Amino acid sequence: MSELDEPDALRRGLDALCRKLDGSAAAAKTAKRKKAAINEVFGVAVERGYFVQNPLAGLRWTAPEVADEVDPDCVPNSLQLARLLEAVKALPGRGPHLYAFFGCMYYAAMRPAEVIMTWRRAGQSIQVLFRYYAEFLAEARHHANRLIEDSMQRWDEREGPWRAC
Repeated sequence: MSELDEPDALRRGLDALCRKLDGSAAAAKTAKRKKAAINEVFGVAVERGYFVQNPLAGLRWTAPEVADEVDPDCVPNSLQLARLLEAVKALPGRGPHLYAFFGCMYYAAMRPAEVIMTWRRAGQSIQVLFRYYAEFLAEARHHANRLIEDSMQRWDEREGPWRAC
C-alpha cells in the first residue's frame, strides 16, 4: 500500500496495463478501459477510507494512442474481393450463403449482426438480400457517375476558375 504513494510505481502499473499476459502490446482501447477500472477501484478505496485521495488523480500519464488508420495491406481491393467471393461461392454446402453474407458486409458496409438481422426480418434467403443490395449499389453507382459527369461538363463550359474576366 505504501508503494501506491510513489508515482513511479503507479506509472509502472499503468504501463503494465498496456501489455497482454504474453508481453505483447495490448490495444489502446483495452489500456484505457483497464485504467478506468483501476481508477474506479481507487475511487471506492477513497470512499471507504483506505486512501485520503485517489493516487491516480495527480499522476501525469498518457495512455497509448488509438490507431484509427486501417493498414491497406490488410484490406483486399475490389478485384481481390471479387475473386475471394467467387471462391467462397464455389465452396460446396454453405458457399452461396457465405458468398451473400460477406458480399453484404463488403458492398453494403453492413456488420455481421446487421446482415443476420436483416436476413431474419426480411424472411428471405440471404442470396436474395445480396442481389437486392448489388442492384441498389449498381443503380447508385450509375447515378453518382452521371452526377459527376454533369458536374464536370458544367465546369468545362465555364472554363474553370482561371477563365478571363
